[in-house]
Amino acid sequence: PSSSSVLVIIVKEAKLSPKFAKSVGKNAVILNFKDPYEKQLPYWVKEIANSYGKRIEPGVSEYFINFVGNDLERIDSEISKLISYVGDKDTISVKDLEEMVTDTKVETIFEFIDSLSSKNLMQGLRMLEKMLVAGEIPVRIIAMLSRNYRILWKVKKCLKAGIRGKNLADHC
Repeated sequence: PSSSSVLVIIVKEAKLSPKFAKSVGKNAVILNFKDPYEKQLPYWVKEIANSYGKRIEPGVSEYFINFVGNDLERIDSEISKLISYVGDKDTISVKDLEEMVTDTKVETIFEFIDSLSSKNLMQGLRMLEKMLVAGEIPVRIIAMLSRNYRILWKVKKCLKAGIRGKNLADHC
């Protein structure tokens, strides 16, 4: 190999054995770039805006994350749009955000149930609040929750009885 060659390998997730990491580490650098935790996203948004020379009004970065979600590519894309939209203004306001960023984060009852099932209570509460603000009827939310848990209870009961595969759908 040439001494001036550089090999870059990008992986979503790597599980390196200590032996492999040690042997590669002699001739290479391993960099690990983790996504920020959800609670760190508002700070991350502020930092990106600062890198463009813009300031974000207090509370706007949290509001922004509520609109956009935690998809880092989408966050970057929407911030770029906001930066272009505000032009020469130094500060990004709530008004700028509401005029420019569309709320395309799909909040459905099923995603709400998924967040509760995965014990992501903060996301579940945000989704519940958003559904209620959007006019979702609370009784419908409760009915869908109870339906979902009733189905899960039936499936669990069938599995305990040894019912599997195609028969599971027929009996449950």
